Amino acid sequence: PMSVAQYLEPGKHRFDLLIIDEASQTRPEDALGALIRCTQAVVVGDPEQLPPSDFFVAAESREDEEIEDSPEESILELGRRCWRPMRMLGVHYRSRHQSLIAYSNREFYDDRLLVYPSPVLDDPDFGVTSQKVADGGYEAGQGRNPEEARAIVAEAASLMRKRIDRSIGI
Repeated sequence: PMSVAQYLEPGKHRFDLLIIDEASQTRPEDALGALIRCTQAVVVGDPEQLPPSDFFVAAESREDEEIEDSPEESILELGRRCWRPMRMLGVHYRSRHQSLIAYSNREFYDDRLLVYPSPVLDDPDFGVTSQKVADGGYEAGQGRNPEEARAIVAEAASLMRKRIDRSIGI
């Protein structure tokens, strides 16, 4: 059997092309091993997405001094400072209803994304709605928002009563 040291021997493995997808979620130290073994790289990601974070790792699995609410830098952010050219994807194709991306397109992408029109616009069973929680407040370090949680439970109960034939995921 080959040891880890033999397998990762410097200069032994080379790649012509490395593609890092979801780079906004990739820490530089996680990409470094592959980057030093390639001759060219394509780094793909969305700078409007949140950077990597250990925030959602269970508090029980971390030491108190490790718990932080601050995100870390991604390989995408690091690369944006020095790698060129940069290009932006112009078409959004993932959402099954245009309202799923409408807010983000307007607020984060300056309406630059081309979004395929939805066949149904005014059906309450399609799309996204939002509801403001008046007294909600995030408890930093605790990872919770009790008022928002109560509002979610109330909405879920309402949906389950109205649509007994449907499932719900939270």
